[in-house]
Amino acid sequence: MTQMSGLAQQPMNPKALYYAKLVAERKRCSACTDLVNISKFKALDSDHIGAYSRWQGNLDSELVVIGQDSADVNTFKTVGGGWPGEAIQTNLAVVELVKAAGIKIAAPRYGLADNRLFFTNAVLCLKKGPMQQPVPSPYFRNCADRFLRRTIELVQPRAVVTLGKDALKATLYAFGLRYPGNFLALVDTGCTFDLSCGARLFPMCHPTPTVLNTHRSLEKQKADWKRFGRWLKRHKALQLTAR
Repeated sequence: MTQMSGLAQQPMNPKALYYAKLVAERKRCSACTDLVNISKFKALDSDHIGAYSRWQGNLDSELVVIGQDSADVNTFKTVGGGWPGEAIQTNLAVVELVKAAGIKIAAPRYGLADNRLFFTNAVLCLKKGPMQQPVPSPYFRNCADRFLRRTIELVQPRAVVTLGKDALKATLYAFGLRYPGNFLALVDTGCTFDLSCGARLFPMCHPTPTVLNTHRSLEKQKADWKRFGRWLKRHKALQLTAR
């Protein structure tokens, strides 16, 4: 048996085997009745947990970035063609923010995986529409229970970054932690959380155009990510010293 498409063609290691199991479960999942499983569009689906992971799907990444949801059916089909949209401003902003932390990744391009980090979403299924339609809180908890925690534990990163309040709440819920409230205060003060898997969780604002224009500018978000980058650099130094 060989690895799934988008990963190196070599015999599957235990991580890849478990990932394949998670993906198979995602394709069968019907827990959220008002959402549409990506598997309904077989030609656009993949052997990844979601479209974001087609772009950044490194199962050994030191960083996992968790977005909010996987967009709506129309955007998934017509804009991204099953991949993260190349011209979607949020995706391009993520590239700039990760760069501010000292990590260079390629912008999304249809059919080309970068695989330097691991990206996923707190909700893996698609909204029926429109794009700005809110996802009910129970659906975040459904995905957190079934996929989010298991994905993070599989990758075993040093750090997890959540984009926006809903992604943060879902991740905290997945690990049995309480959401303390006042999201912007958490970001302002650089509050972090220790996850039981050994990773440190860093809450960040979601870089949608609406948030960038109203709540936290791109420059302020870059400053947040630079602070995270300093932590990551120190953590790497400590790891090397310990060896």
